[in-house]
Amino acid sequence: AMAERISTQPWKRVLLFCDNAGADMMGMLLLARQLVHLCGEDTKVMLVANSTPALNDITYAELDQYLEAAAGSDAVLAEMVAKGQVQCSESGQTSTLLDLARIGPELNDWVTKEMIQVEDPSDWLLVLDGMGRSLESNWNAATYMLPGVTVLTCAMIKSEVNAQRLDADVYDCIVRMVVAETS
Repeated sequence: AMAERISTQPWKRVLLFCDNAGADMMGMLLLARQLVHLCGEDTKVMLVANSTPALNDITYAELDQYLEAAAGSDAVLAEMVAKGQVQCSESGQTSTLLDLARIGPELNDWVTKEMIQVEDPSDWLLVLDGMGRSLESNWNAATYMLPGVTVLTCAMIKSEVNAQRLDADVYDCIVRMVVAETS
């Protein structure tokens, strides 16, 4: 579904809420880089991380350092960063859960500014990575997005409670793409 969407109507703005430090973060950075590559020059991806530490989640300070280091060894990524196509911001959050109604002022200002440039909600993609940000606190995120916004959920189920709620097994991986509809 993603490949088809990218080939017919590529997203122009992407908010990518990152989860764990380490290998998960490498995957999110590669996803950001690939989305800009596939969606085109008009696409901007904002990698978003917690403002302060929570369990093993990456923080904004760590994400900023990681993005700078990765761009230092990847000329394509460095160009994307220089052009503002790949950026990072703090979420304003301090928990493994994510309350989208309480994002920090820096991210809120960026979204507000970008919505002036990219008004059509169908040009926006929201990526929620990790069990807390997606399964536990934003499983139905598409129900409170503007109609047309695409929400991509990526997580591994790591608790029996979530497995039962989703009629799945512990350690199942969830990848779900939902487009917000008019209520």
